[in-house]
Amino acid sequence: KKLSLNLKMKFFKLTFISFILSIVLYCSYGLKSNALEKIERNEDDNKLIRLKRKPSKSYDLSSSEEEKPSTRERLKKQLEKLKRKLKKRREKAKKKIRNLKKKIKNKLRKKNKKTTPTSTSTTTTTTTPTTTTTTTTTTTSTTTTTTTTTTTTITTTTTETTTTKKKSIREKVSSKFDCIKKIQIILSKILYNLFKLLEDNIIKFLKLFVISNKKLKMKFFKFTFVSFILSIILYCSYGLKSNALEKFERNEDDDNKLIRIKRKPSNKYYDSDSEEKNSHIKRLKKKMKKIRRKLKKKINKLRRKLKKKCKGKKTTSSTSTSTTTTTTTTPTTATTTTTTTTTKSTTTTTETSTTTEPTSTTTKKKNKVSKWYAFIPWISFVMFQKIS
Repeated sequence: KKLSLNLKMKFFKLTFISFILSIVLYCSYGLKSNALEKIERNEDDNKLIRLKRKPSKSYDLSSSEEEKPSTRERLKKQLEKLKRKLKKRREKAKKKIRNLKKKIKNKLRKKNKKTTPTSTSTTTTTTTPTTTTTTTTTTTSTTTTTTTTTTTTITTTTTETTTTKKKSIREKVSSKFDCIKKIQIILSKILYNLFKLLEDNIIKFLKLFVISNKKLKMKFFKFTFVSFILSIILYCSYGLKSNALEKFERNEDDDNKLIRIKRKPSNKYYDSDSEEKNSHIKRLKKKMKKIRRKLKKKINKLRRKLKKKCKGKKTTSSTSTSTTTTTTTTPTTATTTTTTTTTKSTTTTTETSTTTEPTSTTTKKKNKVSKWYAFIPWISFVMFQKIS
Protein backbone atom coordinates (compact mmCIF):
# COMPACT_ATOMS: atom_id res chain seq x y z
CA LYS A 1 0.00 0.00 0.00
CA LYS A 2 2.85 2.39 0.81
CA LEU A 3 4.44 1.80 -2.55
CA SER A 4 1.21 2.46 -4.35
CA LEU A 5 0.76 5.78 -2.56
CA ASN A 6 4.28 6.92 -3.49
CA LEU A 7 3.70 6.00 -7.11
CA LYS A 8 0.42 7.90 -7.12
CA MET A 9 2.10 11.03 -5.76
CA LYS A 10 4.86 10.84 -8.36
CA PHE A 11 2.32 10.41 -11.14
CA PHE A 12 0.33 13.40 -9.84
CA LYS A 13 3.48 15.57 -9.83
CA LEU A 14 4.30 14.54 -13.40
CA THR A 15 0.81 15.42 -14.65
CA PHE A 16 0.81 18.77 -12.81
CA ILE A 17 4.19 19.81 -14.22
CA SER A 18 3.25 18.69 -17.73
CA PHE A 19 0.10 20.83 -17.44
CA ILE A 20 2.21 23.88 -16.50
CA LEU A 21 4.61 23.23 -19.37
CA SER A 22 1.71 23.03 -21.82
CA ILE A 23 0.51 26.46 -20.62
CA VAL A 24 4.02 27.84 -21.10
CA LEU A 25 4.19 26.48 -24.64
CA TYR A 26 0.75 27.88 -25.45
CA CYS A 27 1.74 31.31 -24.12
CA SER A 28 5.00 31.55 -26.03
CA TYR A 29 4.04 30.07 -29.41
CA GLY A 30 0.24 30.16 -29.67
CA LEU A 31 -0.28 33.73 -28.56
CA LYS A 32 2.64 35.14 -30.52
CA SER A 33 0.79 34.93 -33.84
CA ASN A 34 -2.42 36.42 -32.41
CA ALA A 35 -0.55 39.27 -30.79
CA LEU A 36 1.28 40.10 -34.02
CA GLU A 37 -2.03 40.24 -35.89
CA LYS A 38 -3.40 42.70 -33.34
CA ILE A 39 -0.32 44.89 -33.69
CA GLU A 40 -0.73 45.01 -37.48
CA ARG A 41 -4.37 46.03 -37.15
CA ASN A 42 -3.64 48.83 -34.68
CA GLU A 43 -1.03 50.73 -36.70
CA ASP A 44 -0.90 54.48 -37.26
CA ASP A 45 -2.57 54.05 -40.67
CA ASN A 46 -5.93 53.73 -38.88
CA LYS A 47 -6.11 57.52 -38.86
CA LEU A 48 -6.26 57.60 -42.65
CA ILE A 49 -8.77 54.74 -42.67
CA ARG A 50 -11.03 56.73 -40.35
CA LEU A 51 -10.91 59.69 -42.70
CA LYS A 52 -11.88 57.50 -45.64
CA ARG A 53 -14.87 55.97 -43.87
CA LYS A 54 -18.24 56.74 -45.42
CA PRO A 55 -21.59 56.82 -43.59
CA SER A 56 -23.71 53.71 -43.88
CA LYS A 57 -26.75 53.67 -46.16
CA SER A 58 -29.25 52.58 -43.49
CA TYR A 59 -31.78 55.42 -43.39
CA ASP A 60 -35.31 55.62 -42.08
CA LEU A 61 -37.45 56.13 -45.17
CA SER A 62 -40.30 57.71 -43.19
CA SER A 63 -40.09 61.08 -44.97
CA SER A 64 -39.98 61.66 -48.71
CA GLU A 65 -36.81 60.93 -50.69
CA GLU A 66 -36.60 64.44 -52.13
CA GLU A 67 -36.22 66.21 -48.76
CA LYS A 68 -33.32 64.10 -47.48
CA PRO A 69 -30.78 64.90 -50.21
CA SER A 70 -31.45 68.62 -49.72
CA THR A 71 -30.62 68.44 -46.01
CA ARG A 72 -27.54 66.35 -46.77
CA GLU A 73 -26.33 68.83 -49.35
CA ARG A 74 -26.76 71.73 -46.96
CA LEU A 75 -24.81 69.96 -44.27
CA LYS A 76 -22.05 69.05 -46.73
CA LYS A 77 -21.74 72.66 -47.91
CA GLN A 78 -21.56 73.97 -44.37
CA LEU A 79 -18.93 71.39 -43.46
CA GLU A 80 -16.85 72.31 -46.51
CA LYS A 81 -16.98 76.00 -45.57
CA LEU A 82 -15.83 75.21 -42.06
CA LYS A 83 -12.95 73.11 -43.42
CA ARG A 84 -11.82 75.95 -45.70
CA LYS A 85 -11.92 78.45 -42.85
CA LEU A 86 -9.91 76.11 -40.68
CA LYS A 87 -7.24 75.66 -43.36
CA LYS A 88 -6.94 79.41 -43.97
CA ARG A 89 -6.67 80.24 -40.28
CA ARG A 90 -4.09 77.55 -39.69
CA GLU A 91 -1.99 78.82 -42.61
CA LYS A 92 -2.19 82.41 -41.31
CA ALA A 93 -1.19 81.32 -37.83
CA LYS A 94 1.77 79.34 -39.21
CA LYS A 95 2.94 82.37 -41.23
CA LYS A 96 2.74 84.61 -38.15
CA ILE A 97 4.73 82.13 -36.12
CA ARG A 98 7.41 81.87 -38.85
CA ASN A 99 7.70 85.65 -39.16
CA LEU A 100 8.05 86.07 -35.40
CA LYS A 101 10.77 83.42 -35.28
CA LYS A 102 12.64 85.15 -38.12
CA LYS A 103 12.46 88.49 -36.29
CA ILE A 104 13.87 86.94 -33.15
CA LYS A 105 16.78 85.36 -35.07
CA ASN A 106 17.59 88.57 -36.97
CA LYS A 107 17.59 90.73 -33.83
CA LEU A 108 19.79 88.28 -31.97
CA ARG A 109 22.27 88.17 -34.88
CA LYS A 110 22.52 91.97 -35.06
CA LYS A 111 23.10 92.28 -31.33
CA ASN A 112 25.69 89.52 -31.32
CA LYS A 113 27.64 91.37 -34.04
CA LYS A 114 27.52 94.73 -32.23
CA THR A 115 28.20 93.60 -28.68
CA THR A 116 30.54 91.12 -27.07
CA PRO A 117 29.11 88.20 -25.05
CA THR A 118 30.44 89.69 -21.74
CA SER A 119 28.73 92.68 -20.11
CA THR A 120 30.38 96.01 -21.17
CA SER A 121 29.73 99.63 -20.14
CA THR A 122 31.18 102.60 -22.08
CA THR A 123 30.78 106.33 -21.28
CA THR A 124 31.92 109.09 -23.64
CA THR A 125 31.79 112.82 -22.86
CA THR A 126 32.59 115.51 -25.40
CA THR A 127 32.83 119.21 -24.52
CA THR A 128 33.45 122.13 -26.89
CA PRO A 129 35.48 125.10 -25.53
CA THR A 130 33.87 128.52 -25.01
CA THR A 131 35.09 131.57 -26.98
CA THR A 132 34.65 135.27 -26.01
CA THR A 133 35.78 138.30 -28.06
CA THR A 134 36.22 141.86 -26.74
CA THR A 135 36.82 144.96 -28.90
CA THR A 136 38.40 148.20 -27.58
CA THR A 137 37.76 150.67 -30.40
CA THR A 138 33.99 151.23 -30.52
CA THR A 139 30.89 150.06 -28.72
CA THR A 140 30.24 146.62 -30.18
CA SER A 141 28.17 143.78 -28.83
CA THR A 142 29.21 140.27 -29.84
CA THR A 143 27.26 137.13 -28.91
CA THR A 144 29.00 133.78 -28.70
CA THR A 145 27.15 130.46 -28.33
CA THR A 146 28.74 127.47 -26.61
CA THR A 147 27.25 123.99 -26.99
CA THR A 148 28.23 121.19 -24.63
CA THR A 149 27.04 117.72 -25.64
CA THR A 150 27.42 114.77 -23.30
CA THR A 151 26.48 111.32 -24.68
CA THR A 152 26.47 108.31 -22.38
CA THR A 153 25.89 104.87 -23.89
CA ILE A 154 25.46 101.93 -21.54
CA THR A 155 25.19 98.46 -23.17
CA THR A 156 24.68 95.37 -21.04
CA THR A 157 24.19 91.96 -22.67
CA THR A 158 23.55 88.77 -20.71
CA THR A 159 22.97 85.70 -22.87
CA GLU A 160 21.76 82.46 -21.23
CA THR A 161 20.13 80.16 -23.73
CA THR A 162 19.11 76.56 -23.13
CA THR A 163 17.39 74.93 -26.09
CA THR A 164 15.33 71.83 -25.29
CA LYS A 165 13.07 70.47 -28.03
CA LYS A 166 9.84 68.70 -27.09
CA LYS A 167 9.60 65.12 -28.24
CA SER A 168 6.57 64.32 -30.34
CA ILE A 169 4.10 61.64 -29.23
CA ARG A 170 5.17 59.31 -32.05
CA GLU A 171 8.83 59.51 -31.01
CA LYS A 172 7.94 58.72 -27.38
CA VAL A 173 5.78 55.75 -28.35
CA SER A 174 8.38 54.45 -30.83
CA SER A 175 11.13 54.67 -28.19
CA LYS A 176 8.95 52.66 -25.77
CA PHE A 177 8.21 50.07 -28.46
CA ASP A 178 11.91 49.71 -29.29
CA CYS A 179 12.64 48.84 -25.65
CA ILE A 180 9.77 46.34 -25.62
CA LYS A 181 11.06 44.73 -28.83
CA LYS A 182 14.55 44.29 -27.39
CA ILE A 183 13.12 42.66 -24.25
CA GLN A 184 10.94 40.39 -26.39
CA ILE A 185 13.88 39.23 -28.49
CA ILE A 186 15.96 38.41 -25.40
CA LEU A 187 13.11 36.55 -23.71
CA SER A 188 12.20 34.63 -26.85
CA LYS A 189 15.82 33.46 -27.23
CA ILE A 190 15.89 32.29 -23.61
CA LEU A 191 12.59 30.44 -24.02
CA TYR A 192 13.73 28.85 -27.26
CA ASN A 193 16.86 27.48 -25.60
CA LEU A 194 14.86 26.21 -22.62
CA PHE A 195 12.37 24.38 -24.82
CA LYS A 196 15.19 22.89 -26.87
CA LEU A 197 16.64 21.45 -23.70
CA LEU A 198 13.25 20.03 -22.81
CA GLU A 199 12.75 18.42 -26.22
CA ASP A 200 16.23 16.87 -26.22
CA ASN A 201 16.18 15.65 -22.62
CA ILE A 202 12.53 14.90 -21.80
CA ILE A 203 13.31 11.32 -20.78
CA LYS A 204 16.13 12.43 -18.51
CA PHE A 205 13.88 14.97 -16.79
CA LEU A 206 11.12 12.40 -16.34
CA LYS A 207 13.54 9.91 -14.78
CA LEU A 208 14.41 12.47 -12.13
CA PHE A 209 11.00 11.97 -10.55
CA VAL A 210 11.51 8.22 -10.19
CA ILE A 211 14.67 8.94 -8.14
CA SER A 212 13.98 9.96 -4.54
CA ASN A 213 16.48 12.84 -4.56
CA LYS A 214 14.73 16.05 -3.41
CA LYS A 215 17.39 18.49 -4.67
CA LEU A 216 16.98 17.40 -8.28
CA LYS A 217 13.21 17.71 -7.99
CA MET A 218 13.53 21.27 -6.67
CA LYS A 219 15.87 22.22 -9.53
CA PHE A 220 13.41 20.95 -12.10
CA PHE A 221 10.54 22.79 -10.39
CA LYS A 222 12.54 26.05 -10.43
CA PHE A 223 13.29 25.54 -14.12
CA THR A 224 9.59 25.17 -14.97
CA PHE A 225 8.59 28.09 -12.76
CA VAL A 226 11.09 30.46 -14.41
CA SER A 227 9.97 29.44 -17.90
CA PHE A 228 6.34 30.03 -16.89
CA ILE A 229 7.12 33.56 -15.65
CA LEU A 230 9.01 34.36 -18.86
CA SER A 231 6.00 33.31 -20.93
CA ILE A 232 3.76 35.62 -18.87
CA ILE A 233 6.14 38.54 -19.52
CA LEU A 234 6.09 37.85 -23.26
CA TYR A 235 2.30 37.75 -23.32
CA CYS A 236 2.06 41.03 -21.41
CA SER A 237 4.59 42.77 -23.67
CA TYR A 238 2.68 41.79 -26.83
CA GLY A 239 -0.65 42.72 -25.28
CA LEU A 240 0.61 46.07 -24.05
CA LYS A 241 1.84 47.03 -27.50
CA SER A 242 -1.64 46.90 -29.03
CA ASN A 243 -3.18 48.78 -26.10
CA ALA A 244 -0.50 51.48 -26.28
CA LEU A 245 -1.22 52.03 -29.97
CA GLU A 246 -4.93 52.44 -29.23
CA LYS A 247 -4.20 55.05 -26.56
CA PHE A 248 -1.79 56.78 -28.94
CA GLU A 249 -4.72 57.33 -31.33
CA ARG A 250 -6.93 58.67 -28.52
CA ASN A 251 -4.48 61.43 -27.52
CA GLU A 252 -6.26 64.78 -27.82
CA ASP A 253 -3.74 66.96 -29.66
CA ASP A 254 -4.55 69.73 -32.10
CA ASP A 255 -3.95 67.50 -35.12
CA ASN A 256 -6.20 64.72 -33.81
CA LYS A 257 -8.97 67.23 -33.12
CA LEU A 258 -8.80 68.43 -36.70
CA ILE A 259 -8.95 64.81 -37.91
CA ARG A 260 -12.08 64.26 -35.83
CA ILE A 261 -13.68 67.35 -37.36
CA LYS A 262 -12.97 66.00 -40.86
CA ARG A 263 -14.93 62.82 -40.17
CA LYS A 264 -18.34 62.65 -41.79
CA PRO A 265 -21.36 62.89 -39.46
CA SER A 266 -23.24 59.78 -38.41
CA ASN A 267 -26.72 58.93 -39.66
CA LYS A 268 -28.53 60.01 -36.51
CA TYR A 269 -28.18 63.62 -37.63
CA TYR A 270 -29.93 62.88 -40.90
CA ASP A 271 -32.78 60.84 -39.43
CA SER A 272 -33.69 63.29 -36.64
CA ASP A 273 -35.45 66.67 -36.80
CA SER A 274 -33.95 69.90 -38.15
CA GLU A 275 -32.87 71.15 -34.68
CA GLU A 276 -30.80 68.02 -34.05
CA LYS A 277 -29.26 68.31 -37.51
CA ASN A 278 -28.11 71.84 -36.73
CA SER A 279 -26.65 70.66 -33.41
CA HIS A 280 -23.81 68.92 -35.28
CA ILE A 281 -22.86 72.22 -36.94
CA LYS A 282 -22.97 73.99 -33.56
CA ARG A 283 -20.57 71.42 -32.14
CA LEU A 284 -18.18 71.98 -35.02
CA LYS A 285 -18.33 75.74 -34.46
CA LYS A 286 -17.48 75.28 -30.79
CA LYS A 287 -14.47 73.19 -31.76
CA MET A 288 -13.46 75.94 -34.21
CA LYS A 289 -13.51 78.50 -31.38
CA LYS A 290 -11.34 76.29 -29.18
CA ILE A 291 -8.77 75.90 -31.95
CA ARG A 292 -8.74 79.67 -32.56
CA ARG A 293 -8.07 80.30 -28.87
CA LYS A 294 -5.17 77.87 -28.88
CA LEU A 295 -3.62 79.52 -31.94
CA LYS A 296 -3.98 82.97 -30.34
CA LYS A 297 -2.30 81.74 -27.17
CA LYS A 298 0.66 80.39 -29.16
CA ILE A 299 1.08 83.71 -31.00
CA ASN A 300 0.87 85.69 -27.75
CA LYS A 301 3.52 83.46 -26.16
CA LEU A 302 5.90 84.13 -29.04
CA ARG A 303 5.28 87.87 -28.78
CA ARG A 304 6.05 87.79 -25.07
CA LYS A 305 9.30 85.98 -25.80
CA LEU A 306 10.18 88.71 -28.32
CA LYS A 307 9.59 91.41 -25.71
CA LYS A 308 11.69 89.57 -23.14
CA LYS A 309 14.55 88.79 -25.51
CA CYS A 310 14.69 92.12 -27.36
CA LYS A 311 13.56 95.06 -25.23
CA GLY A 312 13.08 98.35 -27.07
CA LYS A 313 15.68 101.14 -26.80
CA LYS A 314 14.91 103.83 -24.18
CA THR A 315 15.95 107.42 -25.26
CA THR A 316 15.92 110.47 -22.93
CA SER A 317 16.94 113.96 -24.10
CA SER A 318 17.27 117.08 -21.91
CA THR A 319 18.35 120.61 -23.03
CA SER A 320 19.30 123.54 -20.79
CA THR A 321 20.17 127.10 -21.94
CA SER A 322 21.87 129.80 -19.89
CA THR A 323 22.67 133.41 -20.94
CA THR A 324 25.39 135.58 -19.28
CA THR A 325 26.08 139.26 -19.93
CA THR A 326 29.55 140.72 -19.21
CA THR A 327 30.61 144.37 -19.36
CA THR A 328 34.30 145.24 -19.78
CA THR A 329 35.78 148.78 -19.52
CA THR A 330 39.22 149.81 -20.84
CA PRO A 331 41.03 152.83 -19.27
CA THR A 332 42.73 154.03 -22.48
CA THR A 333 39.60 154.73 -24.50
CA ALA A 334 36.18 155.62 -23.25
CA THR A 335 34.42 152.92 -25.15
CA THR A 336 32.40 150.18 -23.51
CA THR A 337 31.93 146.77 -25.03
CA THR A 338 29.17 144.40 -23.99
CA THR A 339 29.52 140.74 -24.81
CA THR A 340 26.72 138.26 -24.26
CA THR A 341 27.52 134.56 -24.18
CA THR A 342 24.83 131.91 -24.42
CA THR A 343 25.65 128.33 -23.47
CA LYS A 344 23.54 125.38 -24.51
CA SER A 345 24.00 121.91 -23.07
CA THR A 346 22.26 118.88 -24.53
CA THR A 347 22.49 115.47 -22.86
CA THR A 348 21.33 112.29 -24.59
CA THR A 349 21.39 108.94 -22.83
CA THR A 350 20.76 105.67 -24.66
CA GLU A 351 20.40 102.42 -22.76
CA THR A 352 20.12 99.07 -24.55
CA SER A 353 19.80 95.87 -22.57
CA THR A 354 19.17 92.41 -24.02
CA THR A 355 18.41 89.47 -21.77
CA THR A 356 17.47 86.07 -23.13
CA GLU A 357 15.88 83.89 -20.47
CA PRO A 358 16.30 80.10 -20.58
CA THR A 359 13.45 78.29 -22.24
CA SER A 360 12.03 75.38 -20.25
CA THR A 361 9.81 72.62 -21.57
CA THR A 362 7.00 71.01 -19.56
CA THR A 363 5.47 67.69 -20.53
CA LYS A 364 2.16 66.47 -19.13
CA LYS A 365 2.09 63.03 -17.57
CA LYS A 366 -0.26 60.59 -19.24
CA ASN A 367 -2.09 57.59 -17.87
CA LYS A 368 0.07 54.47 -17.89
CA VAL A 369 -1.16 51.26 -19.49
CA SER A 370 -2.18 48.58 -17.01
CA LYS A 371 0.15 45.57 -17.28
CA TRP A 372 -1.48 42.48 -15.85
CA TYR A 373 -5.22 43.01 -16.41
CA ALA A 374 -5.50 40.67 -19.44
CA PHE A 375 -3.73 37.67 -17.99
CA ILE A 376 -6.06 36.46 -15.17
CA PRO A 377 -9.20 35.77 -17.28
CA TRP A 378 -7.06 34.11 -19.96
CA ILE A 379 -5.54 31.56 -17.51
CA SER A 380 -8.96 30.66 -16.15
CA PHE A 381 -10.21 30.03 -19.71
CA VAL A 382 -7.19 27.82 -20.59
CA MET A 383 -7.51 25.80 -17.40
CA PHE A 384 -11.20 25.24 -18.04
CA GLN A 385 -10.40 23.98 -21.57
CA LYS A 386 -7.69 21.60 -20.32
CA ILE A 387 -9.89 20.18 -17.57
CA SER A 388 -12.81 19.64 -19.95
